[in-house]
Order: sequence, then C-alpha cells, then structure tokens
Amino acid sequence: MIKQIKEHTMIKQIKGSTMTKKMKVNTMTKKMIVCSLVAILATTSLYAKSSNDPRMDWYKDAKFGLMIHWGMYAVPAGEWSKDKTFKTWRNGDKKDLEPISGYAEQILKNASITREEYAKLADVFDWSKWNAQDIIDLCYATGQRYIVITSKHHDGFAMYHSKVNKFNIVDATPYGRKSGRDPLQELADACHATETDGSPWPIKICFYYSHCVDWQEDGTHPHSYKYVKGPDAKLFQKYFENKFFPQVKELMHNYGDVGLIWFDVPRVPFSVEQAKQVVDMMKEAQPDTLINGRLGKAEFVDYQVLGDNGFAGVPTDYYWECPASINHTYGYSKNDTDWKSWEVLAEDLVRAISHNGNLLLNIGPKGDGTVPEESIKIIHQLGQWVKPNSEAIFGTRATPYQGESMISLDWGYCTQRDNDIYLFVKNWPESGDLELPLIKNKVKKISYLIANNKAKLNYKRSTDSRGNKVIKIKVPKTAPLGVSGMVVIKAELKGKATLDPVKHFYDENKKQIVLEAKDFHAITGAKTHIYYDREMGAIYKFMAKGGDAPVWSFEVPESGDYAINVIYSAHRNLAKNKKNDVEVDGQSRLSFTTESTQVPGDATDDWKNFKDHQVGTLSLEKGMRNLAIVPQKSQGGWNIAIKRITLTKEN
Repeated sequence: MIKQIKEHTMIKQIKGSTMTKKMKVNTMTKKMIVCSLVAILATTSLYAKSSNDPRMDWYKDAKFGLMIHWGMYAVPAGEWSKDKTFKTWRNGDKKDLEPISGYAEQILKNASITREEYAKLADVFDWSKWNAQDIIDLCYATGQRYIVITSKHHDGFAMYHSKVNKFNIVDATPYGRKSGRDPLQELADACHATETDGSPWPIKICFYYSHCVDWQEDGTHPHSYKYVKGPDAKLFQKYFENKFFPQVKELMHNYGDVGLIWFDVPRVPFSVEQAKQVVDMMKEAQPDTLINGRLGKAEFVDYQVLGDNGFAGVPTDYYWECPASINHTYGYSKNDTDWKSWEVLAEDLVRAISHNGNLLLNIGPKGDGTVPEESIKIIHQLGQWVKPNSEAIFGTRATPYQGESMISLDWGYCTQRDNDIYLFVKNWPESGDLELPLIKNKVKKISYLIANNKAKLNYKRSTDSRGNKVIKIKVPKTAPLGVSGMVVIKAELKGKATLDPVKHFYDENKKQIVLEAKDFHAITGAKTHIYYDREMGAIYKFMAKGGDAPVWSFEVPESGDYAINVIYSAHRNLAKNKKNDVEVDGQSRLSFTTESTQVPGDATDDWKNFKDHQVGTLSLEKGMRNLAIVPQKSQGGWNIAIKRITLTKEN
C-alpha cells in the first residue's frame, strides 16, 4: 500500500530560481552539478535514521551551519598553466595561465595536473593570515551554530598536523614548519571557547573528510583523475590502514569534542566491514559524534546529505542537510564572481528548515587564509535578516503540512515550535487575504514577528473553493515598508497544530475529482529529484533518472468507473517511448506512454507546453484512495511534469 511506504522526497536541483535573476548558470557549471548529484545519489541511500536519538538534538536545533572548503587548491585559485607545470604556473603571466572549469577544489583533476607538480604548491602555500576567531565572528554575524571544515579533501592534503602522513599543512609548507601552527586545532579551540557563558551561543567544531577519494593514493576511487590506479580493493585496504583510518582517529582523539564527521563521496571499494571499523572506533572515542549520510553505508549514518545545492521538495520524516555554495565553486576561485544574493540564501535556509533539513553554507578562503570580501559582505547581510527572525528559525521543527495534509503554500514557507506556527511570507497575496489552510486549532493571536512593532493581525475562519478550512489573515497587499526579505508572521495556537487532510476539488455536476500538483506527497527510491515548481505550477524533475513518484490521497464519493486524465508536459528528448504506471493503493492499474509536448516551430521550452492526456479508465471503490504516477523501472525514471490529474465518473 502506498500509505505504508515512507514518504521521502524530493531533491530540488539548483537552477535559475536558486540564484538571483541577474545570475546565469553556465552550461559547464550545470553539467558539473548534475554529475555531482548523480555520483553522490547513486551510492547513497536516502533512508537515514529517523531519529529520536538524543545525540541528534543539537543538530535538529542548529538549522544553520558554516562549511569551509580550504586547502592547497586555494593557492592557484582556479587557474593553472597551459603546459600543466608548476614552474610555468609560478612564473607565468596571464598568457601562460588559463581558468580551469569545474569546482576549484578539484583543480588537480580538472586541469590534469600530476601529483608531483601539484605537490610543489606546498612550497608557496603561505597561510599566515589564517585567523580562527574571524571564522567564529562570521558565525556570530549570521547565526550559524556549527562549522564543518575540510580536514582532507580529494587532493589528499591534510589541513591539520597529521602524524601518520607528512603531506599536511604543518609538515609540507614552509610557514607551517616555521610556525608550528595547526589551523584546525586553532579553530577547534575557538569553537570550544564558545561554550562559555559569555558567548552568544555555542558553536560546534566538525570535520569534513574525503574517505574514498584521495588522489595521492593508488587503490582509491579515481573520481575521474587519470593518475590514480584504481579502484583496487587490496590497495584501498593499504590506504585504509595507513591513512584513512588513522587520520579519522586523529581527528576524533586530538581536537576535543567533535560534533560530526562529514564524510564525502562514497565509492567502491569501501566496504561495510571497513565502515564498521571506522564507526566503532569513532563511537569508542566519542559516542555523541554524528556521522553524515555520505559515509555511504546507510546502517551507520545519523542524517542524510543531499546533492550539492540540493533540497527536499516536500517535508521528510528523516533529517537531511543541503551543502550550499555561496557562488558556484566551493574552494576559492578568483574567476567565480557569480555570487548568490543574501535574499536567495535566506530563502534557501527557510526552504531547508521547513522541510526538515539544515542549511550548510560554504565559503572558500583564499590561500593566505583570509575569507573573500564578497563572502563576508553577503554573510553579514544575511545575518541582518536571520538574527532578528531567529525565533522562527533556530530550535523549530518542519512545517506541519505533511503527508495527507501536504500542500505547497503559495505565499511561502512555515516552521513550528510547540504551539506556534511561523509563516515566512515571500509572495504577498493581491487579495489582502493570506490563507493558512487546514488548521483545526483555535487561534490565540496572530501578529508580525518583528515587523510593524509586532502588530496584531485580524483573521477569520473560512473555506476555500474545495471546502478546505482556512484561516484568512488580513495583510497588506505589499510587504510592510522598511522590511527587507521575507516577512515572518507568528500564529499562536491553542495546543500543537493539528490539521485536516487536504480535500480535493469535486465537481458534482461533472462528477469529477481534481488532484492538483501542489497537494502531492511522495514515494521515492534511492535517487530523488522531484519537487513542486511554483512558477510552473507543476511537479517537476530536473534530472531524468530516479525512482521517486508523486502520490495523492483523496476520497472517492461513490464507487464506479472513472476516466483518468493527466495534464502534463514532456521534453522531446525525454518523452520518447517512456512508460508510467498508474497505481491505486499500491497496485498497478494502468500504464501510459508519454508524448512530447513540443509545439512544432515554437522555440518555447517544451516543459511549459502542457497538454491533457487521456490515460484510460479506473474502477474505484468508495472511500479514501491513494493514486500515484510511477515511472516504470525500465524507462529510466521521471520523464514528465504534472500540473493536474482529473478523475471523471463515467455513466
């Protein structure tokens, strides 16, 4: 039965709507992000622990973290010599250098640099301007509660004083040898110092560690780097024993309390047995340290990490995290100046927390250890919105609109805490009535959280066109003057929010049930990329592969045969001979083949050309039913965008 399947969902892939409208994501960046998502999700189960584990309490409350991609790759800053040598890079002028596409932290691979040439960067890696307190101050400026910093990225270079491998920032760099400084020790100490009473809030230190990809070590997964011999199980075991396991052990034993270890890029030949050895060691050293989903072995992880810049499209019953970039790359690149605005990042944060996730926002310090000025500016701007609205963000829980009460709110997002619901209003209703649907509770008070001196707002009970109960809140047709970004409205209820299930429109004259796209919840597989697109007004999927499917719960008023029509759009390249099943209560009842909705001679995007497709007839019994549109496994996954489904009773 569909109701018995866990309703996991939907990763929203980064696209135009996640950037400011002035920004344009170039083709190479899109390909890079798509490839990253495919690689991560192909090896990572989404079924992380649904946790009442008290170890997770701090993470559930934290909501917002700072990620730091800093390494030797920050020195070339996204450029390398055309002849691929360090000498020419070091001595070259502009005509000898070229920008390298892709993530800057992966320049070793992307520029096809040999290990030997790359290692020479250590001689010019002068990180003397690194200041751990600057990082703490950034967290206090924007509200972030935890820091995840790279201890070792794919290039194999440790950013701390590792005793088991000399390829590290202390032993391999002239400044490191001279100063003896360990930047991760300094940051860990600064984080631990925030636990004192004088600090605004405690900040947890956490470490990123690339466990299956290490371009200095044969046997690891090459991840497209041509100079690695592998993957090879025997050589990987050698790497596991000599570097991977002992380095994680160093992180767990030498840096005080660690909030979590953020593993990255799970790949073969990493085995369950090896994972268990690492996890057992970690639990023995620090039982409370969390393990993220990119370890790649679902039985050991505490929460899930979605693809880079990926979001769950509707609320989930597991905890997840979006690792978000502040521009396109994660490591520092002097050529990537396509910054996201603070308004976009504020919405990213709210989108994540309203759907049971955390936002982990990345910055990439320069080679000298300083943070780019534009990153600092954006973070401070974001903090000016986050901190006044912190009551609606930190310590809250996901929207109450879940499962059979799932509805995508036209005006924005919401979170909840105890008996209060917080409404993040992005789109102001022209009618002046902001509808809060399905709430059964009595209302004590509705007011602005901070705008207009927390002024009370009038409201009344009503119903919408489908018969759903709504609370109509009287608001101005535009946002209050002087308020930047989303405006938060606080609804104080009597008791914790309880909701009615969504009622779908039933036309008694036509004997027709109408299932709107925005009311879906979901069944999913290991790869999920489906979400509701407000602008399109449809369920949409940016990538073609995956096992997810939308499901609607609805009431059949009388038994009989119902003709089913699906209003959908389909891209000409994805629609060819792709088949979908119509499932009712978990049983396949019909199937249909998609057709391209391209208009001949029209250059308009195929996805925007919706057509009404007659699927067939279903025999439905009276009562509550569940209907899903499920791509057949042999067809490669999702291939259409659905706007509406209608079920019309036949005479």
